[in-house]
Amino acid sequence: MSLQSNQNNAAYSDWLKQLGKNISARRHELGWTQSQTAEALCMDFKFYQDLEYGRRPCTTRTLFGVAKGLGTSIHQLVPSD
Repeated sequence: MSLQSNQNNAAYSDWLKQLGKNISARRHELGWTQSQTAEALCMDFKFYQDLEYGRRPCTTRTLFGVAKGLGTSIHQLVPSD
């Protein structure tokens, strides 16, 4: 694996973790638990938990559903860097 590939993987991993933190922050603003959020999003609890911890990539469709379910925009959840 090349240095560039390793850097891209690390950057993507960091991006996923920040996305998860942003989702978590919005959940906390709503006063919801992870379980309540997963249920509100019609999402498996483990899937949601992995998403929030940055351990799972998500599709645009999933991100749209999460943003809508949390009453916010994708723009507010996606890391700016």
